[in-house]
Amino acid sequence: MKKLLLLLAIVLAGCQRDTDVVPDTAMAADEVEITTQGRNYDCGVAQVVASDLAQVQRVIGPAAYEPTYLAYQLDTALWVRKNRVLYVRIRKRQPNEAVMCLARGPGYAAFVVISARIKPGSE
Repeated sequence: MKKLLLLLAIVLAGCQRDTDVVPDTAMAADEVEITTQGRNYDCGVAQVVASDLAQVQRVIGPAAYEPTYLAYQLDTALWVRKNRVLYVRIRKRQPNEAVMCLARGPGYAAFVVISARIKPGSE
């Protein structure tokens, strides 16, 4: 019985109420705000629209079809719904990270997502 009470005390001590947790609402300086557009039918990866073109250009350079990009390694649960606003950290894709595309549409530039989170208050 003592072991059960000890386990219960540890579990309860590790829990926080939702009112105790302050959401991180500010966008970090190295994050980019993007809006999801669903799956790109040519390549089968996430297609997004970036809000801050200058920040994306600093990372990957200029692109032909700005502000629309392909987002490699973005969690499917985050982009399967269209018009979801996310904060992401990105990097330039490497040549070995190319995705096979059908070339039926415009060739959007791509970046690799390092981390992503839903913009607080946008859901």
